[in-house]
Amino acid sequence: MSYRKWHEVSVERMKKDAKTASAYLKLALEEYEKDADAAALLVALRTVVEARGGIGTLSKATGLNRQTLYRTLAGQHSPRLDTLTTILNFCGLTLSLKPSKTHRFMGTGAAA
Repeated sequence: MSYRKWHEVSVERMKKDAKTASAYLKLALEEYEKDADAAALLVALRTVVEARGGIGTLSKATGLNRQTLYRTLAGQHSPRLDTLTTILNFCGLTLSLKPSKTHRFMGTGAAA
């Protein structure tokens, strides 16, 4: 009996179901919010990119530099916001924000 690696199974599932990819990245983002490990988040994004055709396909589809994408998605450096948005769009995802559970807004609401 041959066993497949978790990564291979995950990529295969993400190829078939965009919701799986979205859930995977949401979990990675939740972990990032706890531990601030940006490299792990970017590697998770790379897994989704792999399911969508890989870095070469991403580079051709978006015009982003292939070597920069390899370094970015390996967690070697942080992407600019526009680059991150482009990668997410390629993956069929968008960036959205929600209120923080741990930070309270300290404003009074009154104009000065």
